[in-house]
Amino acid sequence: MNFDDLKKSWQEQELPTDIVASQELKVKVSRLPLDKIRGNVKKEIWIQIISIVFIVFTPNILDIQNNKIGGFYLFYGIFVLITGYYILKMYRFYRTSASLELNSRDSVYDSYYNVKLYIQMYENFCYSLIPFGILLLLVASPSSQLDLILGGDLHALKYLGIVSIIMVVLIYFIAKYWIKKLYGQYLLQIEHTLHQFKEQE
Repeated sequence: MNFDDLKKSWQEQELPTDIVASQELKVKVSRLPLDKIRGNVKKEIWIQIISIVFIVFTPNILDIQNNKIGGFYLFYGIFVLITGYYILKMYRFYRTSASLELNSRDSVYDSYYNVKLYIQMYENFCYSLIPFGILLLLVASPSSQLDLILGGDLHALKYLGIVSIIMVVLIYFIAKYWIKKLYGQYLLQIEHTLHQFKEQE
């Protein structure tokens, strides 16, 4: 019997169904962290789209004065461009992550670093929102307060500085918490799988 005959006979033999089911289960379980990450990315895309729509109504909600509405919509346009850019990046990751697998050391390594890059991009996105929060604060503040800030009043500038620092610190910690909650545990699971492959070598 030559090698081709042997190979053909192996292919003709059927694996027991419990072995096939076990292999299918292994593949499904190994994809679980990626599927959870993809689900969170999809939710995040929708949250950002809804926030873009919601923020357009902010002048009515906060009763922003007419002389500030032009400035608000100028910054809103820039906000939409930046957020739209990051939404496209999120969607691209969502689409490409569908083909990622965790069935070999190289694919786990590739998946791990793709997820890490996505998390860094998402973190940058969160931090890019800080100036818009400060600008929204300025636009929503009373005209007298804004005039004092623009006039260089020391007390108003101190107030703006303190509020800006508080906002930066809050956004930093909220972003860290949110990223850890959405992606941290699943990234650790992928990292654990990567270590298991390294131990087998």
